[in-house]
Amino acid sequence: MNCVATDQSCVLLRSSAAHFLLDGGRKMKKITSLFLSIVVLISTIACVDLSAYAGDVNNAVQSVNTKVSSVWDSLTDEITNFTDNFAKFIENIKPINLAVTTYTSGDYTYTLDDNGNAIITSYSGSSSNLIIPSNLDGHTVISLESNIMSGNSFVVSITIPKTVTSVGFNSWQGNGPLSNSAIETVIFESGITKIPDNICNNCPKVTSVTIPNSVIEIGGSAFANCTNLKNISIPNSVTKIGSTAFIKAPLTSISLPSGLTYIGDQVFGGNTIITSITIPKTVTSVGFNSWQGNGPLSNSAIETVIFESGITKIPDNICNNCPKVTSVTIPNSVIEIGGSAFANCTSLSDFTLPDNLTKCASNAFNNCNPNLKLSCGKYTPAMKFAIDNDFDVSILNDKYDDSATKPIIKAQSDYYVNADAALANGYVKMTVKYALKSSLYDKYTDKKIVVKLPKNTELVENSTQLDGNRISYTYNDNNELTVNVTQQSGTITYCIYPTSDAQLKSYATVQYKSDDGKKYYTIFGVVVEDVPMISIESPERVSTDSVSVTGVAPKGQTVSISVDGENIVSTKASQSGKYTATVPLNESYNYKEYTITASTPSLIQAYDAESSTDEISATTKVQYNTKTPVAYEFTMEYNDDWGRQKIDLLDPSTPSKTLYYWPKYIPAFLIKFDNGQSIDKVYIVSTRNGVKKYLEAEWNAGLGGYYASGYFDPDNATTYVPGTISYEYTTKTDKVEVSTEFDFANSVVVQGVSDIADNVTVSETKNENGDVTYSYVFDDELGDLANKEVDLIVESYSETYSDFVDYKKDYENVIQYFSKNGEGKEFGINIDFTDPENIVTFIHDVSSSKTIKTVIEFGDDSYGAISFINDMSAVSKITGLLCDNYEIIKDDEKLREQINASNMSYEEKQKALEQASELKVDRQNFVAISALLGLAAATLGTGEMAAPALLFTLMLGSITSLSGFVYDYRMNSILGGSVKLKWIIDPSGYVFEATPTNRIEGVKCTIYYKETENSSPILWDASEYEQENPLYTNSEGKYAWYVPEGLWQVKYEKAGYTTTYSEWMEVPPPQTDVNISMVSTTSPEVEHVNYYNNYIDVWFNQYMNESTLTSNTISLTDNSGKTIPFTIEYVDDVPSILNSSVTITKELLIIPDSELNINENYRLSINSNAKSYADLSLISYSSSNTVTEIPTISLLDNSLYLSSGNSKDITVTVENISNGTILCTSSNENVATVNGKASLENGIATITVSCHNSGYAIINICLENSNISTDLYVSCDEENPSEIIVLEHDSIILNTKSQYTINPTLYPLEKAQSFLYESNNNAVATVNSDGIITAVSDGTAIITIENADSSAYSEMTVTVVTKVCNHKYTYSVVAPTCTVKGYTIYTCECGDSYIDNYVSATGHNYNSGKVTKTATCTATGVKTYTCTKCGATKTETIPKTAHTYKSYVTKATTSKNGSVVTKCTVCGYVSKTTSIPYVKTVTLSTTSYTYDGKVKKPSVTVKDNKGNKIASSNYIVTYQSGRKNVGKYSVKITFKGNYSGTKTLYFTINPKGTSISSVTAKSKGFTVKWKKQSTQTTGYQIQYSTSSKFTNAKTVTVSKNSTTSKTISKLSAKKKYYIRVRTYKTVKVNGKSTKIYSSWSKAKYVTTKR
Repeated sequence: MNCVATDQSCVLLRSSAAHFLLDGGRKMKKITSLFLSIVVLISTIACVDLSAYAGDVNNAVQSVNTKVSSVWDSLTDEITNFTDNFAKFIENIKPINLAVTTYTSGDYTYTLDDNGNAIITSYSGSSSNLIIPSNLDGHTVISLESNIMSGNSFVVSITIPKTVTSVGFNSWQGNGPLSNSAIETVIFESGITKIPDNICNNCPKVTSVTIPNSVIEIGGSAFANCTNLKNISIPNSVTKIGSTAFIKAPLTSISLPSGLTYIGDQVFGGNTIITSITIPKTVTSVGFNSWQGNGPLSNSAIETVIFESGITKIPDNICNNCPKVTSVTIPNSVIEIGGSAFANCTSLSDFTLPDNLTKCASNAFNNCNPNLKLSCGKYTPAMKFAIDNDFDVSILNDKYDDSATKPIIKAQSDYYVNADAALANGYVKMTVKYALKSSLYDKYTDKKIVVKLPKNTELVENSTQLDGNRISYTYNDNNELTVNVTQQSGTITYCIYPTSDAQLKSYATVQYKSDDGKKYYTIFGVVVEDVPMISIESPERVSTDSVSVTGVAPKGQTVSISVDGENIVSTKASQSGKYTATVPLNESYNYKEYTITASTPSLIQAYDAESSTDEISATTKVQYNTKTPVAYEFTMEYNDDWGRQKIDLLDPSTPSKTLYYWPKYIPAFLIKFDNGQSIDKVYIVSTRNGVKKYLEAEWNAGLGGYYASGYFDPDNATTYVPGTISYEYTTKTDKVEVSTEFDFANSVVVQGVSDIADNVTVSETKNENGDVTYSYVFDDELGDLANKEVDLIVESYSETYSDFVDYKKDYENVIQYFSKNGEGKEFGINIDFTDPENIVTFIHDVSSSKTIKTVIEFGDDSYGAISFINDMSAVSKITGLLCDNYEIIKDDEKLREQINASNMSYEEKQKALEQASELKVDRQNFVAISALLGLAAATLGTGEMAAPALLFTLMLGSITSLSGFVYDYRMNSILGGSVKLKWIIDPSGYVFEATPTNRIEGVKCTIYYKETENSSPILWDASEYEQENPLYTNSEGKYAWYVPEGLWQVKYEKAGYTTTYSEWMEVPPPQTDVNISMVSTTSPEVEHVNYYNNYIDVWFNQYMNESTLTSNTISLTDNSGKTIPFTIEYVDDVPSILNSSVTITKELLIIPDSELNINENYRLSINSNAKSYADLSLISYSSSNTVTEIPTISLLDNSLYLSSGNSKDITVTVENISNGTILCTSSNENVATVNGKASLENGIATITVSCHNSGYAIINICLENSNISTDLYVSCDEENPSEIIVLEHDSIILNTKSQYTINPTLYPLEKAQSFLYESNNNAVATVNSDGIITAVSDGTAIITIENADSSAYSEMTVTVVTKVCNHKYTYSVVAPTCTVKGYTIYTCECGDSYIDNYVSATGHNYNSGKVTKTATCTATGVKTYTCTKCGATKTETIPKTAHTYKSYVTKATTSKNGSVVTKCTVCGYVSKTTSIPYVKTVTLSTTSYTYDGKVKKPSVTVKDNKGNKIASSNYIVTYQSGRKNVGKYSVKITFKGNYSGTKTLYFTINPKGTSISSVTAKSKGFTVKWKKQSTQTTGYQIQYSTSSKFTNAKTVTVSKNSTTSKTISKLSAKKKYYIRVRTYKTVKVNGKSTKIYSSWSKAKYVTTKR
C-alpha cells in the first residue's frame, strides 16, 4: 500500500470537509443540514484559488485553512443562534484541518473513513469483467465514489460486492460511480441487502442487472436514467423500492415483488411503455414528492392499476397525479382508501368501491374527472362516502348484510322518494319507513333516525311527520335530518325543496349506542334517483302589476309561466337548474288573488303508467293589493370579532355565505318597506328545527325602518344559533263596534260583491210578523254559482233569555258569543252549523228580550254552505276584503302549520287547533251571511238593514274574539321572505404571541376528533360539512369551525413558532374562546426607527423583555462618536403571557437629556444582549440617520357629515415631513370606507371617504411606521349625528399598583369633552373622576365611560396581573427520586419562583417480590415488590386458583326429585346442578299366571316422572321363593345409586280351570257336571244367573276337588239359567287363608222344568 499526500481537486476538499463535519456530527447529538451546507459552501469558496497551489499541496491546505478561518469569523453572529452545545462543538473543531490521505492498491485508489473502511475513489484497470473486491489491503470496501468508472471503455460487466452500502453521487453532473462507462451488465453479489442509492444512475449502456435474493431494499434513483434497461427481475425478498429508482428506464414490463411494503415516488417516471401494473397486497405506504405533487406512478404511461387480493388499505397518494390511469381494480379485501390515493387522476371516469370498505379519505378523489362516477353497494359505508362527498353514484348491488347486532328489520324498512309529489307542487316528498328488532330495541340507547338530505336541496321546515303527526326534529347545516326514536317502528315523511336540478342522492341510517358504550350506525335506505324537479316561489302579496318568481327546473329546459291557467311568459332554466321570471298580473284590482303555475316537459318516465305525465309543474298564489307593504331593505348586523358585519338578507347569494357566530354579540336587524303605512307590527323570526323564535322590531325614525336587536332565545342566549331568518308583519285594522247603525253602503261588505251585483236577482218578502225573506237567484255568468237559488230569512221574536236558551237547545253544536255595544247593551250570538245545507244564527238582545233568527237556505239538497262560500270567493273579492280588512285568518292549513310550528306547549297546541277549527266554520258562515247581506244592500238599498247590521257586527265580534289566540301567538302575520344562514360557531378563538392583543395571522389550525376519551384521534373531514381543515387564521388571528358533537383538539403550526395544541374540548357546550399563545423561535429584529429632535422612536418586530432594553444594550452617539445620555420610556408595555413577572414592549422612546440637533446625524446601536419575550437574542442593530422635527397631522375639520352614496376628498396636512405614506383605516366599513394609502407630496395628501349606510365610523389617519395619527369622525345619513366615545385602547393589561390614564374622545368633537367613569370590580381596578385607573389585584374589571349627559357610552377591559419585579434568584437543587424528576428551583425574595434543569427520575429497583395474599378459587392473590431504594411498592395480581369440584347427590325417591350438585369443596361455588326425576311407576311384565308346574319370574320396569325408563343398574329385584305352585308371590325392588327406597309388587299363580261336561234340567233346578281338576286345587265354585252377563248371580262352593257334579234346586220353573264353573285353592298369604281362583269355564244354559 502506498500512502501519498493529496493533490486532488476541490471535489476531494469538499468531500473531506463533509466527512469531517459528519464525523463531528457523530460526536454531537444532532447537527442541522443548514450548517452542513454552510461548511460545504465555505470549502467551495475556498476551492476557487486551489489551482494556483497545485504544485504545493501543503501551501494549498494552509491557504484554505486561512480562508475558512476568515469566513468563519464573519459568521460568528449567525452561529450564536445555535445551541450552546453546538457552539462548544464549533470551538472544538477550529481550525479545520482539511488534509486528506489517499491509498493505492493495484488498479484502485481509495481513502479511509474514521472506522478504517475503504472508499474507492478511482479504478485504472482494463478488465472487461470487473469484480470489485470486498476489501483492499485488509480494509472493507463500503463505498464507491462518483465517476470512478467514468471514461473507462474496457469494463462491460461489473460485480458489486455485498459490503458496499453507499456510493457517491455528483448532483451537478447527475453521475454515480458507474456513469459514463461502457458497462452493460451489473451483478450484485449474493448477500448484499440494499442496492445503494444512485449506484447505476445515468448508465445508458446498462442492459442487464442481476439482483440476488438477499436484497431487501432498492435505493433511490438506483437505476435512474438507465435508458437501455428494458427488463429487470426483482426478487420477492425486496420490501422497499426508493424514489425514482427506475425513472426514465424503458422497462417493457414489471412484476413487483410479493413482499413489497414501500414504493417511492416516481419509481417509473418517464416510462412510456408500461401501461398496466399490479400492486402487491403487502404494500402499506408510498413516497410522495410534495413539491411536484408526484406519487410512485406519476409521470408514467400506466393506464391500468390492479391491487392484489388481500390488500386491506390503499395507501395515501399511490395513484396521485396519474392523468393516464383509466381503470382501477380494487378487491373486496380493501377496507380503507388513503388520502389523495387517486387525486388528480383526470382520466378516471368510473370507479368501483368494494363492499367491505369502511373508511375513505375525503380527498381520495380530489381533482379527478368531474364526471367521475362511483359504483358501490347500496347499503355499504362506501355509498355513504360517495353521497357525503356528492359524487355521481351508481348502485352496484342492493345486498343488505344483516347481522345479530344490526337493529333494523330490513324487510319492514325502506327509504324512497315520492316522485308524484315532486310533479305536483315543486316540493319533493321523502318517506322513511323503519322497524327495529324487539331483541335490540331496549338494549340499545340514544337511538336516532338520521337522514342525509340530498346536497342540492333544503328541508321544508315543519314538514317532518311521524305516522302522520308533526314531530320535533333536528336539522343541521350538514343537511342532516335527525329524529329521535321513541317507538319501535314508524313512517317518517318530510319534504325537501330543490335548490338546483340534479340527481337526488340521499341515505337513511339508524344511529345508536350499543351496550359497549360506542356509537354505531346502520344504513337501511338509499335514494339515488333522477327526479324531475320544478318549484316556484313568490311573495304572498304584491302592490305592483307584476311579480318576480323564482324556482328550480331541469337545467336548460324551458319553463312556461301561466296565470290563472293562461300562459303568460316563458324562461329557461340555467345550467345550475335555476330560473327567474317577471310575470305580469293583468286586470288587477285590490284583493284579487292570482294562481301562478310553472311547468316544463317531463324528462323521465314516472314510476307507474297511471301517474305518468308529459310535464311537471308547481303552483303558488299571489294577492294583489296596492296597499301591500314591500320590503326593499332587510339587513342583519352582527359581530364576529373581525368587526361589525352587515349582511343583506334580500341578496340571493347570502345563503351560500359562511358566517361566524359569536354568541356574546347581539345581532341587529333593520327592515324597510314601501307602502309601510298599513303595517301595525313587524317581527324578525328565526326558525330552527321547526320552532319559531320572535324578535319584535320597533319603528326607528332615524333609520327609516323597523329595527330589532336582541337574542331570539334570551334564556339560551349563548347556545341558541339563529336558523332560517324571515320577517312577518301585521296590518292595522278598523275597529267595528256592535251596532244597528253599521254603514253598509260604504262598507267592504258591499264592495266585496259589487262586481257581481248585476248578475244576481234579489227579492224581498215580508210577512205579517215583520219577518223578511231575501231570495237570491244567480245567473249563468257566475261559474259554479250559475242558476243557484238561496234564501236568507230574518225572523224576530220577543222572549226572555231563558226561553231563548231553551229554544236554541233544538240546535246542535252551537257556538255562543256575548258582546256589548257602545252604549253597554249586551248581545248574544249563537251559530248552528250542524246542517251543511243551512246556516242558522240567533241574536239575542239581553236588555230588551228580543231575538233575531236568520236562516240561510240552499234550494239544492246537494248544495251547501262550504260550496257556496268557495263559489262566491271564486267570482267575487268578498272573502279577501273581509279577511284582509278585519285581519281574519283565511288560510286554514297555514294556520294549522303555524300552530304546530309555534313554541306552545302540547296542551296549548291542542286547544289552539280546536279553536282554529271553530274559527274556520265561524269564518265560513260570516262570509256567507256577509255576501248575502251585501248583495241585498247593493240591490235593494239599506233602508231597513238594522237587524242585518247588528248581525254583521256581532258576527265580526265573535270572530275577533275567537281569533284572540291567533293574535296571542302572532299567527295572523303576513309572511315575508326568508333566508337560511350558515353559521360557523365553534371551536373558535384567536392565536396570539406574547400578549393577547398581538394576534398572529396565517397560523395553520388543524382540528382532530375522537368519539370518546379512550378512542384514537382522527383528522376531521371538514369537507363533509362544507368547511376546511386545516384552516388559517386571519389578520385578527381568528379561526372558527362548526363541528358536530364529540371531543375535539386543535393543532397550531406556523414557521418560526413552536407547534402548540389546545386541550381536548367537549362539544357541546360551545367552545368560543379557545385562545392560544404561540412562542416565536426566530431572533427578534429592529423593525424601524424614527429620529426626532425630542426622542427616537424604536419599533421591534417582536415583543422585547424590558429588563434587557437598558443603557447596557442601547447606545446613542453623535457624528464624532460622543455618547449622548438618555432615558428610556417604554410604550404600551404589558406583562408577558409566558411570565407575568416580565414586562414586555414592542416600542420604546429614547429621550435624550437635551434635544438633538435637527438635520444632524446620530447613530443608534442595540446589541444582541437585548432579549425577546422568549429569551431570544436580538439581531444586533446599528444605524445612523438624520434627525427631523416631530411630524404632526392635521385636518381642516375632524368631523364629516355625508349622505349614503356620496364621497368627499379630505386634505391631510403633515408638518415637518415632505414625503412619505399615509395609512387609513375605517372602524366601520359598512358605514364608510377610505382608500388605504395616500402618498405625501410636500406634506400634503388627499384621501377619499365614501359613505354607504346610515351610522358612524372613525377614520384613523396614521403616518406609516410611526405612532403619529389623528381621527376623522364620519356620520352618514344622520340629521343629529350619533355621539360616540372613542378610546385609545379597548383593553389594557396592568401590573398591580400601576396606573393608567384613560384619554377618551367624544365625537362630534364640538361636544363637551366631559366624562364619567365607573369600575364594575373595585377589588381588581379602581378609577377616579379624572379617568385614572389604579390596578389593585389580579383579575379583570370593566371600566365604563359615559359623557356628562349619558348620551354616549363606551367600555374598557382591564386585566390586572401581579406586579413585575426585577428578580434576583437564589437556587437550590432537588435530587431526583425513583419517581420524581430532579430539578433546580430558583426563588426571588419577592416570592416568585420557577423550576428548571430537570433531571430524569431514577426509576425503581424492585426486589424479587413476596406473596402477600394467597390466591384462592374465589379471590386473586397479590405479590408485592418493594423498591430497594425508596421502599415504594408495586403489586402484581396472582390469578385465581382453579375450583376443586365434587359432586353431591341427593337421591330421588318414589315421591320426590333428587339432584346432583357439582360444587367447589373450598368455596362452595356451584358450577352445575342436575335434577334426578323421582320414581313414578314400577310395573311387572305379568301379574297373573296359570299353574303349569314351572317357576315364574316376571320382569320389572321402572320409569321416572318424565316418562323415561330408569336403568336396572339403579335398583335390585328380589323374588319370593316357591313361585311354582298356586299362590300369591311378592317382588321387592330395592333402589340404589341415585335412587333410594323400596317398592313391593305382587303376582299370582292361579289354579288350572275346568270345563262343564253337562247341564240337565230338573223341576225348578238343574244338575251340572264338570271335569275333575285335582292338581293344585281345593275345590270348585258354581255360578248361575238368569242373565248371560251373570248379573245378580248366585255362587255355590264345592269344597272337595274330587266332586264333579252338583244339583241346584228351588229355582223358578220354566226359567232359563246360565251356568259356569271354576276351580280354587286355599293358600296362606301373609298368614291368612286366601282362596285363589282359576278363570271361569265357558258358560252353558238350561231351562228348568215345572
